Amino acid sequence: MARLDPAEARRAHATPGRERVQRPAAGQWEVRGRRVGIVVTSPLSTHQAFLFRQLTDAVTVFRHTGPEPDAQTLTRFAALGIRLVETPVSHLRATEGTLHAVVLTDGTEVPVDAVTVSPRFVARTELYEQLGGTPAPHPMGGAVITTEPTGRTDVPGVWAAGNVGDLAAMVSVATGAGVMAGAAVNADLVAEDTARAVAAHAPAHA
Repeated sequence: MARLDPAEARRAHATPGRERVQRPAAGQWEVRGRRVGIVVTSPLSTHQAFLFRQLTDAVTVFRHTGPEPDAQTLTRFAALGIRLVETPVSHLRATEGTLHAVVLTDGTEVPVDAVTVSPRFVARTELYEQLGGTPAPHPMGGAVITTEPTGRTDVPGVWAAGNVGDLAAMVSVATGAGVMAGAAVNADLVAEDTARAVAAHAPAHA
């Protein structure tokens, strides 16, 4: 199981306002044609900008404290009419739950109707580590448990499934992984029981 990094959650909800979205593919059709701001919090924020550009031609990327975009990204931004703001973000301005603008550290206000950030998810790996496992870094940030397709880990007798091994997995994918891991665990137990039976049977028939 994975959880949203508490620090990211606090930043995302620091300013009241209804129009905070995370993924354009997850029911965010309602922001089509509206002014959308993307606050860069990870390398994936650039991808978000391109996704939201499919819904609206009014996309503004706030670099904030994120990395400097490379030349190819800047060219794509220019071709798509995506505005890039270099000044860091101070806060969001909203009244009675309605978002109005992104306020920069120099006091400039950039009007927006919705703001999006890239959340950072963290897999719950505490038990896995206690059993001797070592989590692997994930491109989305945080760490995950590396598994085989069946969910088997590098720790004998330990399987993992769902977001703990794939932070991007949605419910259906995570559920399927759980079914696969459950079947693999059962197969492993059957093999172990069979091996014990064979070992116990061998001396009597030697």
